[in-house]
Amino acid sequence: MAIRVGGRLAVILFGTAVLAIACGGMAAARARAGNDLLAAGGRGHWSDVYCAGLTARGAYVGMPGEYDPQLPMSRAEFVYVLVKSLLPGEFGDAGGGAWLTAFPDVAPGRWGAAAAAVAFEHGWVKGYGDGTFRSDSAVSRAEAVVILVRALAPGLEGDGAYGEPHSPGADARGAPDWARDAVEKALRLKWLTGDPDGALRLSDAVRFGEGCALVWRALDVHGGKYDVAGTVSAAGDAAGDGERAIRVKRGSDVDTLRVVEGAVVFRNGAACRVRDLAPLDEVYAILDEDGLAAFVEARFVDDVGFVDDVDVELGALRYVDRQGILRETRVMSDADIFVQRNKSSLESVSRGDRLYAVFDSRSGAARILDVLKMNAGGRIVSVSGDGSRINARVVGVGTETLRVAPDAIVYLNDVVAGVGDLREGDVFQGSVSADGTVLFLQVLGSNVR
Repeated sequence: MAIRVGGRLAVILFGTAVLAIACGGMAAARARAGNDLLAAGGRGHWSDVYCAGLTARGAYVGMPGEYDPQLPMSRAEFVYVLVKSLLPGEFGDAGGGAWLTAFPDVAPGRWGAAAAAVAFEHGWVKGYGDGTFRSDSAVSRAEAVVILVRALAPGLEGDGAYGEPHSPGADARGAPDWARDAVEKALRLKWLTGDPDGALRLSDAVRFGEGCALVWRALDVHGGKYDVAGTVSAAGDAAGDGERAIRVKRGSDVDTLRVVEGAVVFRNGAACRVRDLAPLDEVYAILDEDGLAAFVEARFVDDVGFVDDVDVELGALRYVDRQGILRETRVMSDADIFVQRNKSSLESVSRGDRLYAVFDSRSGAARILDVLKMNAGGRIVSVSGDGSRINARVVGVGTETLRVAPDAIVYLNDVVAGVGDLREGDVFQGSVSADGTVLFLQVLGSNVR
C-alpha cells in the first residue's frame, strides 16, 4: 500500500555545500544520535542543525551506537529516521519488537525491523531482486532519492523496483535503470542539484549527517516540522522573562517562548545563545512535553540595492544588489512595506529607489521592504560639529540646511561612515523626507581621506 503524505514540494540538494560524500566503512552501532550534540551545543559540523532538530522530534529515540556525521548511514538507519520523522507513533522506540517484515534477512526483534515493516507497508522500500533488505549496507544516493520520492510523492518514481545498487558512473546523465524515473522526476522538480562538476554521484554512500539533512528537508514536504513559528521581538534578558526567554510575534499576538536548559539554539545554521537572536529573525521551535522549546532555529536573510523595476500586479520587483547583480524577488502579499519610513504599499515603490529587503527563508519572497526615495543630490558645503545638520548646495533648490536623522545611513565611497566624516565639496545623492530630514546619503568623497 502506498499513501500520499504531503502535497508541497521542497528542494533537496546534493552538492558539496550540502552533501560532500565519500565512501567509507560501515559503523556497526551508533550513539543516541544527537543527544550528545544537543547537550554539547553542537560539534561545528554543517549538519548539526538537522541532527539537533531530528533529535528534538524524537527521530533518534531507540537508536543504539555512537553518532558520527561523517560515517556512512545504513539502509536500516535511513529508513528508521525517515519513518520516525514522517510517521511518528507507528512503532515503538525500540524499533524491533515482534514486527514481521516481508524481508527474509530482517528477523522479528532485530533493531530496525519495525521501521522496515512500516516503510514496506507504505511502499517506500521494496527490497532487492533477491527479496532482501540488507539492513547493514550503506544507503546510496540513488537509493535515498528513490525512497524519498516514494515517501513524499507516490507515483512519481514509476513502476520499477530496486535493481542492483551502486551502478558505476551513475550521474545526472546516467542514472541506473531502477532509479532513473525517480531521479528524473526529482531533477525536474528541482529536488536535486549536482556537485560543482554537474555529477550526482548516485552510487556514493550517504553519510549520516547528509542523511539527516535529507530527512529534515523531507519534513518541509510532509509538514508539521515545527510546533511554533513566528518572528522574534526580543530574546534573552531583553525579553523581560529570563535569559532563556524569547518573545515571539505570531500575527498580532506576542507570546513568551521558554527554552529548556541544554537545548541548542541555531541562527542561520550556526549554534548560538538565546540572547544572540535579534528582532525580525524568523524563529521556529520544537516543544517538549512540558511546552518548553527543545530546539530553536532562527533565520535572517536580507539584502540591499536599488530598485530596477516593479510589477505590482504580480507582486514582484527587480533590484540591483550591492555587487551590481540584477535580482528578482516576489513580495509577500502581507509584507510590511515602508517608504520614507512610513507604512506604505508596493504601488509607492519605483525605479531608482534605495531598497532594503528582508526575505522569508522558506519561500524566498520579501517579507519586509524598507524603501527610500533618492530625491536629493548636490555638494556638501559644511557639517555641524555635532553632525546633526548639513549645509549643502542641492541641485534644483540651492543652498539648504538639512537636519540629519539620528539613525540616518551614510555611505562614503561605498563604505559605511558617519556624518562627521563628510567634507566640503563631497558629492552626494540621498533621500530627504518632506520636512527636510536626511534619511540616507550616498557620498563620493572629493579628496583622499
